[in-house]
Amino acid sequence: MDDVKITPEEQTLWSAWINHKNTKSRLEIFMIYADWSRKIATLLQIRYPHPLAERGDYIHLASLGLLQAIDRFIPEYNIKFQTFAEPYIKGNILKGLSCYIKDKNN
Repeated sequence: MDDVKITPEEQTLWSAWINHKNTKSRLEIFMIYADWSRKIATLLQIRYPHPLAERGDYIHLASLGLLQAIDRFIPEYNIKFQTFAEPYIKGNILKGLSCYIKDKNN
């Protein structure tokens, strides 16, 4: 398997988060991938529009999924973070949308 290439700065952030649970590092990692998670949210909003959900709802759900992925990521597994995080982001959005449907039926 090829080594996953990340910048030295990002490696430092991951080390600070994994080893010391430095919340500033977690926030900086989040900011690195925030635009990417917003793109996923926009694509899912187009693919799965919901009359009760606004764009901000999709972005919020994507952000929660991104934070879950950051919390669970283990860099030593030598997998690209975006590959690891995408199912968390998509899953969180779809799960959130299903809650809208449940709320509407009650």
